[in-house]
Amino acid sequence: MEKYIIEQYRDLIRECEDLERRIGMRQKQIERAERVKDKVRGGEGGNAPFTIEGIKDREYSDNKSDLQRSMIRLSFLREQQYKMLDEVESYIAAVPDSERRMIMRYHYQDGYSWSKTARLLGEGYTADAVRISVKRFLKEDEKRMSKM
Repeated sequence: MEKYIIEQYRDLIRECEDLERRIGMRQKQIERAERVKDKVRGGEGGNAPFTIEGIKDREYSDNKSDLQRSMIRLSFLREQQYKMLDEVESYIAAVPDSERRMIMRYHYQDGYSWSKTARLLGEGYTADAVRISVKRFLKEDEKRMSKM
């Protein structure tokens, strides 16, 4: 496995989360465009109150189109994420060193920062130590794979 894939996995998760946030915002905009109300006076003598309800056609249409494109994009990204997760899990499971496996699971699969990973491992671990340990391992593994 390329070092790129294991590092790219976390970025893909963040990208999916960002797209989900954007979809939520777009859905709220659509709801607002659907609930347009106004009060006017008219009728006999011009004093009878009327409530007019409708939608903002252009805004509603644009937001619906953007929402559909975003949902398709999210579906595509989720599919990539699941495929990549299989690769990442298989790679991490094959790491011969238990300590590095745990570090990689915490950081890459669970999405913990290097600091939190170090805290979870317990006393004697620092963020820099766990980060450097994994970076060295990935670099060594990359060299080993390129020789094959």
